[in-house]
Amino acid sequence: MPHGLGEQPGRDRDDVRRGEGGRSGGVGGGRAATLTLGGGEDTGYEDPVVIKLQDDDLNIDSNSRDKVSVQVRTRSGKTVASYTLTETGTGNGEFLGIFQISDMPYTSKTIRFADTDVITVTYPDKKISATATFTKE
Repeated sequence: MPHGLGEQPGRDRDDVRRGEGGRSGGVGGGRAATLTLGGGEDTGYEDPVVIKLQDDDLNIDSNSRDKVSVQVRTRSGKTVASYTLTETGTGNGEFLGIFQISDMPYTSKTIRFADTDVITVTYPDKKISATATFTKE
């Protein structure tokens, strides 16, 4: 049985995908931000990687959908890049990016993995990250 992104034998998928929240002394009293990483039915290449960041402090313009950058790195080094997440609504502080898993060179819409790899997504402004394992069998 192939293991997809975030799946490890003996571990709950949510435990693997969930990032740790960090604290910041920034705007709005330094509320905690959360970063999650996952993707539904992760079974191999061409499946989506879903990156979600919740940070109410990033709601700069309550009349428009703001954008934020996160850093994505795979252990294999096949992807080391910034990716843009877009606020899902106006004024809600929830940012989302959906990217395809690929074995081709990475783009702004794809993340390149080796057949067995680990992805780490980091939001440096709040010093939080989320990590998941990808295995194609």
